[in-house]
Amino acid sequence: MPVETTLLQRIALIAEIVIPITIICAIVGLYYNKKQIQFNTMSKCVDAYRKIVRRQQRRKCRKKQSMINALDHLGLVNEELFYIQEKYLPNDAAFRWLKNIIYFVPIYSTYGELANKLLLKNAVELKDIYPKHKKEYLASASKFSYIKTYLNIRKSESPISGRQKDIENVAFEILENMGRKRLVRTLKLKRALRHRR
Repeated sequence: MPVETTLLQRIALIAEIVIPITIICAIVGLYYNKKQIQFNTMSKCVDAYRKIVRRQQRRKCRKKQSMINALDHLGLVNEELFYIQEKYLPNDAAFRWLKNIIYFVPIYSTYGELANKLLLKNAVELKDIYPKHKKEYLASASKFSYIKTYLNIRKSESPISGRQKDIENVAFEILENMGRKRLVRTLKLKRALRHRR
């Protein structure tokens, strides 16, 4: 009997040690797996963006080709919004991407006004599309589900100025539309600490 008891006690002791170590290893593995997914997502979007830019650089200034490029860009932005909402991106990268989106994609106020019309008009990347093909571009943008759902703001001030603080405030509101309120609180706290220095 004592030999069996001792053996069972040893097995129980080993299990008490191995199980927590296994759980810790699993948690660490999940963390690194999430980081890998985030990196792959960013790489995919950056590659897609580079292809669009290369096409824009090589293309002839024709309406049809410029609208094709615009639709490609809107599709990429729609995908980026999905990644931001689903938390596939690191928070800082998600916020930077969102701030850049504000310069190139139509954002409407709740009053139905185009809130970022000055930014769109002045965007070098949209010079072949906006304002020449403004109606087509705005109509195309509204067909993408994430763009249509999340790129609306409550602010009555229209148009959005190009000041960094205004851009960040619009990005905060879009993140809140996505249900990312915790991220907004974190980013606002970082901004406040940055301005204190």
